[in-house]
Amino acid sequence: MKEEISAFLSFLRAERGLSDNTVLSYGRDLRYFDQYLEKNGINGFKAAGRKEISDFLRLQAAGGAKVSSLSRRLSAIRCFFSFLSSENLVEDNPAKKVPLPKLGTRLPRAIAESDVGRMLAEPAEDAPVTAWRDYAMIETFYASGLRASELIALDVDDLNLEVGFLRCRGKGGKERVVPIGRRACAAICKYRRKLLEERGGNPPSRLFAGREAKPLRRETAWRIVKKAAARAGIRTNVYPHSFRHSFATHLLAHGADLRSVQEMLGHENIATTQIYTHVGAEFLRDVHRKFHPRA
Repeated sequence: MKEEISAFLSFLRAERGLSDNTVLSYGRDLRYFDQYLEKNGINGFKAAGRKEISDFLRLQAAGGAKVSSLSRRLSAIRCFFSFLSSENLVEDNPAKKVPLPKLGTRLPRAIAESDVGRMLAEPAEDAPVTAWRDYAMIETFYASGLRASELIALDVDDLNLEVGFLRCRGKGGKERVVPIGRRACAAICKYRRKLLEERGGNPPSRLFAGREAKPLRRETAWRIVKKAAARAGIRTNVYPHSFRHSFATHLLAHGADLRSVQEMLGHENIATTQIYTHVGAEFLRDVHRKFHPRA
């Protein structure tokens, strides 16, 4: 089944325009399925039916796979068989008859505003340029609500600091324009000035670059956020996407309208953004419990 999987993944990239992360996830899920079929003596995808797909998912669930992972794996198998059908390699799609696992509503966790404030402490004037880069990255995360992949892909030309906007490319290559505040603009300017002082007149075109002007990886962004959280004494789990959740939650808590937040986050469906109204309620309840004398 390996050749068919490879052709399917190429189709997803070229024809469907899916992100590299999605393609990698689908490829991993299909390889798990392929290994299951091979281990159980099932001769390839043509011999796989509804029972085999259901048994595979049950085995995955017994092994501790989360419902969200099971759902994605079934989605990958469905898309794969749909592709095989379009290529006349199978007559129908057996995965269509397999029900999706029911997903519970899991509320994203926002960072408390006081914790964000501690994470955004400005570095010392003589701090190394990497400290100013990390500070500017976290300011931009919180100011824009960008995903980690969107932030590390920003070029200098994507910013207009005079008016306080940036342009980013989101899922599916779709572009959107997002405002950023004066503090993020000031942090970026300070970082770029420090970079020019250290490296001379040939700074990298990528906004947040690593050593030798190489693009940052998502793992690096994760480490930068973790380091800042530890330095601020935050014990809860904080990661780059936490700032996206916090961006939306804090905007709504301070009176922003849902449609504007949807536009800034780049959500196609406003229902995706509406989850933050529930997060906002939970967030305010936590604040009340923490600070009200009779809570």
